[in-house]
Amino acid sequence: MPKWLLAVAAAALAQGGCVTEFSEVAPRGGWREAAERACMDRRAKSPSIAEAVAIVDDLCGIDYPLNVSALVDGKTALRPMAVLGCPLTEALDAWLRESVQPAAVAWIGSPVIEIQQLSSYACRKRNNIGMGLSEHAFGNALDIAGFKFANGRQISMAKDWRGAPEVQAFLREIQATACQRFTTVLSPGSNFMHYNHIHVDLAAVAPDNSPKMCKPPPEVTPPQRAPIDGELMAVAPGPAPTGAPPTSNEPTAVPSVPAGNTAIPGAD
Repeated sequence: MPKWLLAVAAAALAQGGCVTEFSEVAPRGGWREAAERACMDRRAKSPSIAEAVAIVDDLCGIDYPLNVSALVDGKTALRPMAVLGCPLTEALDAWLRESVQPAAVAWIGSPVIEIQQLSSYACRKRNNIGMGLSEHAFGNALDIAGFKFANGRQISMAKDWRGAPEVQAFLREIQATACQRFTTVLSPGSNFMHYNHIHVDLAAVAPDNSPKMCKPPPEVTPPQRAPIDGELMAVAPGPAPTGAPPTSNEPTAVPSVPAGNTAIPGAD
């Protein structure tokens, strides 16, 4: 459970409050508003993150919405611009610095300069059906479809999840580190709706009421790597990294997509 959520829970208990509201489908306000406000108090101003007017959309919404065009102090672009709550921007920044960028340099030989996303804030139910509100309904989730690197290389979750060994190694490592940092992580192979992206969120609990949910289970144990602050410079590829990247070339089942669509909306 994220540290900010533990703090909010502790405060509620100290005041004699009940923490049964800590549900993955809790409405806006309550612990969500408290977490956003605390994060906004900590967050430094960034030219790539603009504050917006509170979003109130039935049971959905964000008390302190942010229009995010880049992360890590503007060093890693986010395309298209995402509407997110503050706590998720903090978690994404830390994941990029401490996990994604070090893995990118180790396996691809170059840092990530752009993240392609499919969905940020969206007032809807999970999987677009009657299974409770999605964390997207509170700006507390992001669907990541691909990465662009400083050396010009691009990786797509849909095409490269079972791609070249070094690409698989990069994707498996960042999935494993995401599972350590976020509450819910759903990647290609978890179900047919996630064939083209990795979903990360900061729900209070996972959809199955467990502390965390990671599907499919991580295939690797990520190594300890020194953080990288997202410097926008290509790193010259060195010798082939050591380790045992996945070698399976088994194709991932890709569902048919209606004509004119490049993604299946509404997942998670």
